[in-house]
Amino acid sequence: MKTIAALLGTSVLTASIVSLSAMSASAATLLGTFSGNDTGATGTAITNLNTLAAPGPWSLVGKSDEGFGTFLSGGTTTKDGIWSTGLTGAGAFSVKAANSYTLYLTDDISVINWSTVGITNQGGQQPTLSHLSLYTRDYTPEVSVPEPMMILGSVVAAGTGLALKRRNG
Repeated sequence: MKTIAALLGTSVLTASIVSLSAMSASAATLLGTFSGNDTGATGTAITNLNTLAAPGPWSLVGKSDEGFGTFLSGGTTTKDGIWSTGLTGAGAFSVKAANSYTLYLTDDISVINWSTVGITNQGGQQPTLSHLSLYTRDYTPEVSVPEPMMILGSVVAAGTGLALKRRNG
């Protein structure tokens, strides 16, 4: 009986450790596992980010299989590893393997601990990595900039006021 309890305790601990391995160095939130491609003409990651996360527009910053970022450990022949992006701030990343991908939000995109846990290939096995993709929200804060005609109108009004004051005074 003690052997069964020990095995159950170990299994629960192992499951907990495995579930944390797909998170970035800071907290990451799994948005879901999706079939198909994350990027490209038929990619759905940006659509999923716009639907499930804060409204965008979101954009693809780079992909590991196109030379973006550096693998500190792991890579395309492995099931987990660490990826350094060289960027900071909040964003999202996808882990693409086999015919699916997982999509995560994170508050720190600088270093990402990734895993293909949660993705299965057609044989029901956990596949190795195809690529990682990094996304950020595109937004430009609105800054009030005076229009040229407004500035010109203000200068003309001030000049007219001074001219009238001198003539009358």
